[in-house]
Amino acid sequence: MPKFKGRDGEDASLHLVKFHFHIHILKAKIPEDFLMNIYMASLEEIVRKLYESLPSASLYSLKDFHSVLIQHYQSYNFSLSMMDSCCEIYENFH
Repeated sequence: MPKFKGRDGEDASLHLVKFHFHIHILKAKIPEDFLMNIYMASLEEIVRKLYESLPSASLYSLKDFHSVLIQHYQSYNFSLSMMDSCCEIYENFH
């Protein structure tokens, strides 16, 4: 599973694509809460602290966190604007 630390020069959108690619390879229907746990386990360092700083119960889906990630990193990760619908793309693979 790919890891994302949120350091300068790391591409947040590429991490989202790699994550969904790895999940797609499993060819399994994964419940949303498990999917979120798997995704959160892929986060380290700076971006993990970002996740942990969010108010509890503020995220109800992986798409919610993707929105936070996009908003936080979009200023210097312009390709993230294209990733807004990556969760829907993943859902359509099943």
